Amino acid sequence: MTGFMISLVIATSTVGIEAEEAQAIGRKIWMIVDAIQRHHISNPDPGTLWRAIIPSVCTQQELANPDSLIAEFVQTLTASECGDLLARRFEEGKSGDVPLSKLLDTVLKLLEKPLGTMSLQRAKDYVVEEQLRNNRYVGLGVQYGIDQPSGYSMFGRILPGGSADRGGLHDGTIVKEVDRKSTQNVPAETVLDWLRGPIGTEVTLKIAAQLPQPEREVTLTRGVIRTDSVLGFRHEATSRAISHPSHPTIGWLRIPMISASTLHELRVVDGMVRQRGIRAMVLDLSMTRRGGDFHQAKLVADGLLEGSPIWNYQERNSQPRLEVADGDCLFRGIPLVIIVDQETEGVQAAIAASLQDAGRATIVGESPRFRGEVSTGVVIDEDSILNMTTARIRRTRSDRDWPLVPDVRAVSITEFAAQQKAMAVYRLNLINGKSPPVSALFPANANRGGIRWQDLVEDRALNTAINLSAAGYSKP
Repeated sequence: MTGFMISLVIATSTVGIEAEEAQAIGRKIWMIVDAIQRHHISNPDPGTLWRAIIPSVCTQQELANPDSLIAEFVQTLTASECGDLLARRFEEGKSGDVPLSKLLDTVLKLLEKPLGTMSLQRAKDYVVEEQLRNNRYVGLGVQYGIDQPSGYSMFGRILPGGSADRGGLHDGTIVKEVDRKSTQNVPAETVLDWLRGPIGTEVTLKIAAQLPQPEREVTLTRGVIRTDSVLGFRHEATSRAISHPSHPTIGWLRIPMISASTLHELRVVDGMVRQRGIRAMVLDLSMTRRGGDFHQAKLVADGLLEGSPIWNYQERNSQPRLEVADGDCLFRGIPLVIIVDQETEGVQAAIAASLQDAGRATIVGESPRFRGEVSTGVVIDEDSILNMTTARIRRTRSDRDWPLVPDVRAVSITEFAAQQKAMAVYRLNLINGKSPPVSALFPANANRGGIRWQDLVEDRALNTAINLSAAGYSKP
């Protein structure tokens, strides 16, 4: 009898815990649907959203009567009502084995089909992205990593001028503790939360230059870390390198992220370009970071154009609004070549498209995935942000749409794979004493170790820039 009572208590407790989880998830789902209703550019009605969600949720969780459940969810007026409804239905009829923790992922994937890409993000991470967009990141000035042999955290790189730099830390510093908490085998997300905090606050670290060297404690103060968003060739600082090493008259800039300081940084480089006799500029926008700001992107496009249309910007319940550049035009009279690829983020792709449409730049590379959707973070609750499409960018040329199609297509990944295979054959023939094959795909002078796809793209961009500089630039 005692064993039966214990089993009954455990079973009841488990059901209670799952019901509480169902209630919390129900509240979150309601807040997601409500936010989409109020902010998504397509202005969907609640019935459409619930009909997109409920049938699959019922199948996954093995809940009965999806049609009646849809009707009930449409009638809910608050997150609490929705949570109570899901918990009640869960207790009445759930028999599926799929964990409730997977339910939110399912809901978002179901909503993406009619509404486009959306994602839930921790509010803490969104704050960090906002700081980066404004170039006012608050931290210690380090690049975080993990020491694989030991499992401890590691500062792979110490950024100049940050708190860690002033505290005497060096690249490769092992971090064993953060405020008396061990970092060994702790998830990176958790350790980063420990390291971050408000400006002016302190954090105490137990560090070692390398293991098993002696440990020491250091207390650092969190501060604003400003970083360059415009870099020279091969990620060098623009103060050291703004031109291609083999062609001094070809300027070369890499822009991994668009931030509040990008336009100012480009203005500074514009003066350097004039002084050094640069005749053509390559702007590398490939493999860029997530999280750019379309307002800042508009300012950058405006700065690179002279009185030309930038794009048509359409918000919810409104007609497209034509954005037009003023007469600023950085690098005036100098032809521009822009590198893009599939990893080029939306803000950089939009800038490239605006310059292509205005005839201001030649685009080299592969088509980015961007389809003109402007994503904005909407607060769901104190812990969560929902990123969704709140506006669209339409191109100013009626004969062009998304995705952006380069003027000069770079070697594709498939062609690159074939080229790597040809290189393997080339080396094998050399080993066997045979004459290496020569073809358009694999020319005789291509015997260089470790060809990268990026090298091939850069070669196309460089040749394009050289040709443009030789021909001279004239605005069409």
